[in-house]
Amino acid sequence: NKSIAIGRDKILKQKTRITLEQQGEVVDYMEIYYQKNKHPVFYKGQNEFHRAFAYFLDKKNIPRDGISLSKVYRQGNYFLIIRTQSDLQDYFEKYGVAFDFISRKEFGTLSVLRLSPKENSITDEAINISEVERDREDDDEDKEARRYKWKEI
Repeated sequence: NKSIAIGRDKILKQKTRITLEQQGEVVDYMEIYYQKNKHPVFYKGQNEFHRAFAYFLDKKNIPRDGISLSKVYRQGNYFLIIRTQSDLQDYFEKYGVAFDFISRKEFGTLSVLRLSPKENSITDEAINISEVERDREDDDEDKEARRYKWKEI
């Protein structure tokens, strides 16, 4: 793959460009672990792309939820989706309390850190799957996204 410098995004102010192909590869990677054990995917992505991954996981019917430091389940596949150029120290400090970092896989401008819950941080064996399905239904179906006019941007 060849890198192309595109400069800073002056409209959306995004620091990193993320392609549909990258998103698909990341979701396929998480799906590999889901298919092995059928445990829900718990993940955290930065705000500008977190919802996109929820959409793609839902399309594959993979139960998913965000990572919580107060509710940690033994039966779960845990992932942090970060910018490849991110400083990992902040993530280690925040999530290292409850999780061990297992691996890192790069997908261009994104990297996925696979986590494993520490024994002393596990609060329950498994999440009630109806909680995950309820959260999926509540996501955005009844909410309209705010539309902006050019002069408001």
